[in-house]
Amino acid sequence: MSVIQTSTDITDGLVQGQKNIVSYYGESPNTRPSVTPIEISFDWNTVYQFTQNTILNNYSDVESDGAHTILIKSLPIRGKLTFNGSLTREGQIISVTNLSGLSFIPQANQYGKKYDTFEILIRDVGIAPNNWSDAIQVTFTIDRTIQLPTASNKTVTIANSGAYRFRVNDLIAGYQGGLILYFQFTSIPPQEVGLLQLDQIILTESDLPLTLTPKQLGDKELIFTDNGKVLQQKDVLFDYTIHDKI
Repeated sequence: MSVIQTSTDITDGLVQGQKNIVSYYGESPNTRPSVTPIEISFDWNTVYQFTQNTILNNYSDVESDGAHTILIKSLPIRGKLTFNGSLTREGQIISVTNLSGLSFIPQANQYGKKYDTFEILIRDVGIAPNNWSDAIQVTFTIDRTIQLPTASNKTVTIANSGAYRFRVNDLIAGYQGGLILYFQFTSIPPQEVGLLQLDQIILTESDLPLTLTPKQLGDKELIFTDNGKVLQQKDVLFDYTIHDKI
């Protein structure tokens, strides 16, 4: 809103009359709000929930008019955009004050830079015309947080001069992780303690690292044979790591 003031002196001959102020009120042309592209990053297998700041941090307006509503111009392709639990539609208008109800749901186990995008317009509180911004892109990048698998140490009891065959269940005690791809053995028992054999072939340091899938471990015989000496309690026979599929 602009106010233009002019002053007029009313005169009658040499006598100066009353001085009046004449005011004109008129609307200044509204300027489109300006919004820079919005880039959002969040962790995989989670849902991103919008807030007012998601929009307002990228919003500006020459007349300092606040943001009023957004319009969904296009929808994401790979993920889903919902509002209060229901799928959004193109052309849907959402108040900025209700943005907390807007969520983006990616597909399970998917991630990547510029994973998905959609377009919006933002309307300011000014008077039309020119109260809608140009279309801007909202881009999602989904980060993958790698969670390493975990397992517990395995303790087995072996009789003096006895033997023990290791199976898959022996190596996954307390396991937490994804689908197991393989076991990788990084050490073997010292020969003064006993022999570790795979299908009757004695394993040596030159065989390390040794990789076996769960199926291979099930099909083959991984056997430790005590050499007859008294083992110390909780002697470490070998070390291995578990590798899973994320």
